[in-house]
Amino acid sequence: MSKFPLDKINRILIVKMSSIGDVIHALPSLAVLRKQFPKAHIAWAVEPKSYDIIRAHPYLDEVILVDLEAIGEKLKKPTSFGQGIKEIGKLAKRIKDGNYDLTLDLQGLLKSGLISSFSKAPIRLVYCKTREGSELFATQTVPAQPGSLHAVQKYLDVIRFLGVPVEEGDDEKFVMAILPEDEQFAQNLLVSHGVKDEEMIIGLNPGAAWLTKQWPPSYFAALGDLLVEKYDCRIMIFGGPGDIPLVQSVASQMKHEAIQAGGKTTLKQLGALIKRCRVFIGNDTGPLHLAIAVQTPVVAIFGPTSPTFTGPYGSKQIVVSKDLECAPCFKSKKCPKGTGVECLESIQPEEVLQAAEKFL
Repeated sequence: MSKFPLDKINRILIVKMSSIGDVIHALPSLAVLRKQFPKAHIAWAVEPKSYDIIRAHPYLDEVILVDLEAIGEKLKKPTSFGQGIKEIGKLAKRIKDGNYDLTLDLQGLLKSGLISSFSKAPIRLVYCKTREGSELFATQTVPAQPGSLHAVQKYLDVIRFLGVPVEEGDDEKFVMAILPEDEQFAQNLLVSHGVKDEEMIIGLNPGAAWLTKQWPPSYFAALGDLLVEKYDCRIMIFGGPGDIPLVQSVASQMKHEAIQAGGKTTLKQLGALIKRCRVFIGNDTGPLHLAIAVQTPVVAIFGPTSPTFTGPYGSKQIVVSKDLECAPCFKSKKCPKGTGVECLESIQPEEVLQAAEKFL
């Protein structure tokens, strides 16, 4: 039995704003909320970086775009400081006018705490592992559960704290709306490269925010060639705008032609292309989670980071890593042991191929 008046919750605000992976990890919580509150108005506050993940989502009634970076830039300059203050006022008013009965701060940072407080909702929950004092803006803090290590489970613990049942399989209910125009974009790109509907496509993603998380481009190239020679497939190499040189490097080192999709897509278009892949292979970065959201199996290559807390989630993923004494070290710029990144360079293309074959 819930200690909260669930029958009186008609308007809900989710605050989860930043990285692609973080937003995707909160999608199962949205699915459970929608199942429990089928007629409720559910809104989600998100920043531009991850807006496409939840834009046009079938379980949402409203998406509130919060461009904190733009507001911050205005606040830095005396000439636009007043305008920045007005923008904050407009945002606070819009959220307050939502008349929310329940606000879930799934971010646990100062910025999300402030937005939660703007809602004035009588129930404002935040998970206990907070930073920057965000718990000060909540009416209650959700305690940690011993068995909940991954972010997906921690967000679901907030739902459980409400007294809402989380059933077996709910933790893998990742839903992302891929629109018809995104599907058409993917089809057009594939046709332009001569890809037939029946051909197998395998995606490679060589980029990552940290240099120490990037498996060597030559290894990706070797893996791509092994896959083509064994499965007669087409290789598509993904990446953001900043990854274009890396994508080109992998493609140029391959003996077989690869489709270069780096820097050519929106998030939804990227999702549509990944959806067409038989398997998606990449480093510890956002597109891995996007693949999970569109139900494409994932092979994740991990080195200095750990998949335990924020890695790809669910039954359609395999992590390839080395059990070294120094890993994970969570060093973003340089391997503490010197040149190179041993934990990644010790993973051979044949090992990743073996993992991928479980989905082929």
